[in-house]
Amino acid sequence: MNNKVYDIVVVGGGHAGIEAAWIASQFDSLQVAIVTKEDVPIASAPCNPAIGGVGKGQLVRELDALGGIMPKLADLSAIQCRRLNESKGYAVQSTRFQIDKDFYPLEAERIVSSVSNIDLIRANLLQITDNDGVDGSVFLLKTDKLNIKAKKLIVTVGTFLDGRIHRGQETEPGGRDGIESSCGMNSIFSKIPILTKLFKTGTPPRIKYSTIDLSLMEEQPSDGTVENFHVLHGTNRFLKQVSCYKTNTSKNTIDLILENKDRSPIFNGQITGVGPRYCPSIEDKAFRYPDRSEHHVFVEPETLALETVYPNGVSTSLP
Repeated sequence: MNNKVYDIVVVGGGHAGIEAAWIASQFDSLQVAIVTKEDVPIASAPCNPAIGGVGKGQLVRELDALGGIMPKLADLSAIQCRRLNESKGYAVQSTRFQIDKDFYPLEAERIVSSVSNIDLIRANLLQITDNDGVDGSVFLLKTDKLNIKAKKLIVTVGTFLDGRIHRGQETEPGGRDGIESSCGMNSIFSKIPILTKLFKTGTPPRIKYSTIDLSLMEEQPSDGTVENFHVLHGTNRFLKQVSCYKTNTSKNTIDLILENKDRSPIFNGQITGVGPRYCPSIEDKAFRYPDRSEHHVFVEPETLALETVYPNGVSTSLP
């Protein structure tokens, strides 16, 4: 079992994880490792494959100013580019890119793997314990393949740590659809104080492109004038650009949800976690505004290669 000592070990290879490893690697003297699950692409986008938006778009530009990797990856992977709130003041205008969810993690792995002082370790983490510190290490990470020592530890575990999946009244352990979750917090972080609060995410079923009548919707083409996130990329586009489409729910949609409240894990007590304020589920909208039947739905392509689209606006945990 390898016991290499790293200056920094990042647990989790999602967007936050590779950002932390990338910026740490700018110091040539630091040896950095990313420990991530074997069957999950790094920097993947299992939910809505978009970068930016109101508030978040400003954050991506701040990452660019600090030398981050996400702005560059977003530009390289963008298949639709828009500036939101153009009719309003500059303070609330924001850049939002739809990315190709297959291409983005491939580019992320290509760039991260090219950095000489980052090791990408694919293994299942079993436990993190204190280390004796004789060699300067503070933490010992035990995986199913090797042991790793770390002087500093950054934990960015996302949905995997002790995660559960809800489909209506069905529930099972899982980090995301079709992929097992990691061990529970208490078993991994023995003797290390942790915050045990879990949060709820939500994602809608995907829709097959060929089943949608796009002629009934408002087309939203990619805007060639929108500046990229990385300051040196200008308005160059690196992939083929596609349109998104805008439609809305109807009274039938809302009636169906109201009639099935007992089947929604959010309202029947099955889910107790706190959900994101910026992305409420369609159930939240239906019960919060019972007199309103029309809520925006944005039909957004997920990749150039697949026929799946993401119906943004109808995130749900209903069956």
